[in-house]
Amino acid sequence: TIVGPVASSSNFMTKDGRNVYYNMHEQQAYDRLQYVMDTRQKYDGAYDGRMTVALYLGQVDCCTPEYLDEVRRVMDNDGEMIVTIHAAQSINEYEQIARTYGKTPAGYLYDHGIVGSRVHYGHYLMPQGHSMNAMKLMKPDEELKLIAGTNTNIIHCPWSFGRRGMILESLQHYLDLGINMGIGTDTFTQDIIWEMRYAAIFCKIAEGANPFTGTAAEVFNMATLGGARAIGRPDLGRIQKGCKADIVIVDLNNLDCQPVRDPIKVLVYSACGKNVDKVIVDGKLIVDGNRPVNMQTPSDAYVSFEYEQNGESASENGCQEEAYENMLEETAAQACKKMLDMLNTRREEYCRLCNIKYVPYSYDVKIIKKDDSMTLGEVREWFRLSAIKDPAIIVF
Repeated sequence: TIVGPVASSSNFMTKDGRNVYYNMHEQQAYDRLQYVMDTRQKYDGAYDGRMTVALYLGQVDCCTPEYLDEVRRVMDNDGEMIVTIHAAQSINEYEQIARTYGKTPAGYLYDHGIVGSRVHYGHYLMPQGHSMNAMKLMKPDEELKLIAGTNTNIIHCPWSFGRRGMILESLQHYLDLGINMGIGTDTFTQDIIWEMRYAAIFCKIAEGANPFTGTAAEVFNMATLGGARAIGRPDLGRIQKGCKADIVIVDLNNLDCQPVRDPIKVLVYSACGKNVDKVIVDGKLIVDGNRPVNMQTPSDAYVSFEYEQNGESASENGCQEEAYENMLEETAAQACKKMLDMLNTRREEYCRLCNIKYVPYSYDVKIIKKDDSMTLGEVREWFRLSAIKDPAIIVF
């Protein structure tokens, strides 16, 4: 588990959906940096080395030179710390760095020491030469060679931008330059198998329909060995003597995954997270039959829930069901309140910055029980008649 609290100098916003501006909070960045270091001292290496506390710097355009210099000093004092930052993920960001510092994102980060085998650049999607980037600040490939030459990692998250029509051009080129590539999800769905598939397919498209690029084997190695290299763990990502007993068993015995002539190709091109049958971490079974072994699900809670009344345990189904439904309704209401409070905090800040009237979101909770006969039309009518503007329906 990699935990990386955000610690950046600013965040970017837009008032009109086109022009970007930056809301600076430099001191907060230094405070968060100290918080990360304190958290590392307390938790890094916990759970038999399974927990790592990293530093997440947000986006490259949200970090000032002075702040990056301080981060480099911290990195020099803590050579084991992983640092991750989004870079070259949009033209807005790229142009902001070029206008302000006369550098590419890679050049800017290099000048301030945010490079090395423990540094992760999220995406690095649009370097010079990309079809969406017409800037020429370095010689061809010099930008990517700078990343490769410093052993800095790029974490490729193909679906995050691919769903909006933007792809790496190309993954094969990055690999051929010697850049260590890992695979991430960055957004929903959190399915690393799907990400391998998108990485392989988008690469072939970028390479002009070349089927011999972005192979299943290459993206599989990115998701396993590449990720292990990126976090400095040669004992992960492979089944080998002396390595951790971390094993994922995928069930290919289904119609979606047939025929199985090449298991790696089938895994990348046909399987998904739902096909994961077992997960073993450090020799311990934690997922079995696609279900967490030690996590209580609602159905498990229903079976095990005992309703205490007058000091006696009432095991009748009626008492259990009523108590369980009351518990779920209360939990749903609390979850809705927490989510709306978070949205309202962000909405209030946005309205303040844009100088517009703040009208908070409100909510209501309607529990539709599994034995209810409430039709879709009745659900719509409840929405229409509700005096509350933004109700939330929780279905179970």
